[in-house]
Amino acid sequence: MNVTGSLPITVTQFWVDANSSSFRDSRINNIKFSTHLDLELRYSPENVYADRYVTPIMYVIGFPGNVISFIVWLQPRMRHSSGYYLAALALGNLIFLVLHSMLELHSVWNVPTLDSPGLCEIFPVLYIATQFLSPLLVLSFAVERYISICHPLKRKQYCTTSRAKIVIAFLVTLSVCMSLIYGYFYHFNATDAECALREEVTRGGHINVFVIWNVCTEVVFFFPVLVGALVLNIFVIKQMRRFSRMEIQKYKGSTRGLPP
Repeated sequence: MNVTGSLPITVTQFWVDANSSSFRDSRINNIKFSTHLDLELRYSPENVYADRYVTPIMYVIGFPGNVISFIVWLQPRMRHSSGYYLAALALGNLIFLVLHSMLELHSVWNVPTLDSPGLCEIFPVLYIATQFLSPLLVLSFAVERYISICHPLKRKQYCTTSRAKIVIAFLVTLSVCMSLIYGYFYHFNATDAECALREEVTRGGHINVFVIWNVCTEVVFFFPVLVGALVLNIFVIKQMRRFSRMEIQKYKGSTRGLPP
């Protein structure tokens, strides 16, 4: 039950969310977070109200859905390689929802959940890592389905539970490593007692290090991964349709000559 899959909040969305709250660039760090929220309520209240009253719907569906999915795929009979990928995806989505709720409290409800040393730097790393991990797990699952359906003779060699565990561990490590830089981008500003972007990564106006990194991440990472998963699923669908036609022809052949 990949509920969050239908609501993809990527690195770019984190940048939008972050810059709509106390995650402000250094040029306006002297303005307190409550002022930011007051300004948004005054000039674009629909954005704030949408976050406050629409986002909880995602939580109502996402939390129980991913918990149930995680439990189901960890049942003894479901612990095949595909089950491990789906269980990891459900757990990653669940962690993402927990982190997202913290960000919502911080940016929409004026609860300073992230304004503390250490947490300010760790939170973006974990938040972005869960977003890196989700499409990678989807791609891995698509690769496994492709091997199982399109190359069934290689299934026993490549689609094993031990290999799935290794791949999941590698993807988790890769996702965390790719998001470590966000621990540098954000820091706790002791002067204003706020979590904010470092001044050096926001220099240059709209074309700065932070924006360039986000754009490059979207183009180089998310686009190829999602396109790869789409292409593999197309191959799987075509192969399944081919099998279906073969079964229909086989059935028609077996019924020929039978009395009406």
